[in-house]
Amino acid sequence: MSEQAKAAIATVLGRIQRDPRVAYYICPMTDAYNKLVAAHCELNGLNEADFRKEFEATLEFEAPPEAA
Repeated sequence: MSEQAKAAIATVLGRIQRDPRVAYYICPMTDAYNKLVAAHCELNGLNEADFRKEFEATLEFEAPPEAA
């Protein structure tokens, strides 16, 4: 599989992990997140349940400020 695809997915997962505002929108309850994690695990030969448990424990979520 493409190393570029692996790198792109890892970059987005890293951003979700580092930025609570991004995690607020792309969270474990969204289809986009679920597809991203499934692809990451498939491409890297990881157990999805184990990855989710470890990765999601590191996430923080921050709602955007109210619109004025």
